Amino acid sequence: MEGDNSKMNLEYKLILVGNGGVGKTAYIKHIRTGEFEKKYLATIGVEVHPISFETNYGKLIFNVWDCSGQERFSMLKDNYYIGADCAIVMFDKTSLCSYTGAQWFMKKIPKVKTVVCGNKSDSDNIKVTTNEYIDISVKSGINLLEPFLQIARELTGHDDLILFQVDPNKNNYPIEYKEEEEYKEEEEDEYEECCEKCGRAFD
Repeated sequence: MEGDNSKMNLEYKLILVGNGGVGKTAYIKHIRTGEFEKKYLATIGVEVHPISFETNYGKLIFNVWDCSGQERFSMLKDNYYIGADCAIVMFDKTSLCSYTGAQWFMKKIPKVKTVVCGNKSDSDNIKVTTNEYIDISVKSGINLLEPFLQIARELTGHDDLILFQVDPNKNNYPIEYKEEEEYKEEEEDEYEECCEKCGRAFD
């Protein structure tokens, strides 16, 4: 194994954003546990999941802030973004409005290393086709580590860095942060209408 494992033991804050229902929480669960979550449960506020990787240069820990998709239609708390080192923006390749949402998030997040992912790349109902993002499939497990690999190489400066082992901790429950104020009904209705227009039911 190349590199010197004794020299690197780094920890980063990563924010994971995108419209509701695009697969953010399922993505993190699949990486941490190897399991695909079929049932959609909306994230309230934000959940923080520590994900550890072993590399050919040492250990990396990403504290992933899985942010609720509803922040696009409410005021996202600024402290979600404070101290962020990197970001993953996710959208659903079968949903045009989620791609529009991804562009909105790209303007909102800080100027940090950011990777854009198009989920459901194995679907027969693709509506977004462009080479500006990474194709992944949370369900099929396609390219799941590629976003983390690109970010890790950029942050460490090691172009030959390899993520050779994921260390999931199935017994480590996420730290939950919840909004004190409930989302307004009209904001949720606006989101429903947006998704219906692009031919995708709100879930």
